[in-house]
Amino acid sequence: MISHMVKKKYFLWCPLIAVLAMAFSCHAVIAEEPLPSDQLFIVASDIKEATDNVNFILFDHRTQETNSLLRRKNTVFPTAVLSRDGKNLYTSKIHQTGAGSPDYIELFGYAMPINPRNMPELLTEPQKIWNVDYMRSSADNTKVFMRVVQAKRDNAQLAVYNVDSKKINVWNENDSTNEIHYFDYSPASRTIIALEHSLDEETALLQHANRNQVALPPVTYRVVLYSEDGRKLREVGTIKKHILDISLSPDGKHALFTVTDQINSNSFNLVFKLNLESGSYEEVFRDTDTFRRIKHAQYASDGKRIYFSGILKNAPVLSGERRRKVPARNIAIYDPKTNQMTKVWSMEKGTVNQFQVLYP
Repeated sequence: MISHMVKKKYFLWCPLIAVLAMAFSCHAVIAEEPLPSDQLFIVASDIKEATDNVNFILFDHRTQETNSLLRRKNTVFPTAVLSRDGKNLYTSKIHQTGAGSPDYIELFGYAMPINPRNMPELLTEPQKIWNVDYMRSSADNTKVFMRVVQAKRDNAQLAVYNVDSKKINVWNENDSTNEIHYFDYSPASRTIIALEHSLDEETALLQHANRNQVALPPVTYRVVLYSEDGRKLREVGTIKKHILDISLSPDGKHALFTVTDQINSNSFNLVFKLNLESGSYEEVFRDTDTFRRIKHAQYASDGKRIYFSGILKNAPVLSGERRRKVPARNIAIYDPKTNQMTKVWSMEKGTVNQFQVLYP
């Protein structure tokens, strides 16, 4: 009798236990990885037949809110930076001087909220900066770091614009042989990481490839750390690969860099993690069938997942100015725990040029 009652209670509880188990299992899947509470500053172009427009956007990953800060006609390589306090946006624009005189780059600063008619000019004609393509803001909001090309120079250099003095200083401005390929800034350590190489080596490799009709070999990149005032702190090491970009971790202790196997539209890209103490590096993830030509790898603010920009499988090819063909590039995130990539943000009939994770 007792045995029968136990069996009866057991069979009555079985369905309930199963339902509860399923409920807890579903709950665990849903709550396993919440969306990162990151702000992304995005520079994206909407591609049109007659003209391209550049958009400066603030995206909140947790709330999925997209805030368009400014949209204007694109006249130069689209780049900008938002000050760390969120009060100012700095961007460049080409100044067209007309026939007989070379064009040059102007730097503009916008106070938030932006009034497109109020464009305080920060860089003027005597500076003769011909190009600005990457920008970062200092931790105390007093400096804007830039990769620039000076007039009558072939090499890119690092420069800093002082917000208070309203002056620009090109670091090692008389050096015409060292090329700054890419850089990033850490607000935590207040250091700059730079990818540098010899312009003479690059020229020699190009001539060798053209003369022998072979694939272009990679140059030897030096990974160098600088202080905010341009003082060279130390050289981390050298890497002989086709490197596209580099970014510092939120704590400034290691870096991510993107490598491509070849310089053409059929390239295959990989992301590596670099130890800034030892100079050693290891692969983290690479192109997949779904996401290809990945680059701009940057850690989420918690240091666990990694944002990147990439081209989705079957992504539309957009027609821009002068019948220019542009594949739509979007922002995604990679989770090393699950080895999964998930799309985060994209623009309809547009493409991502650059983006930055705004670390606190």
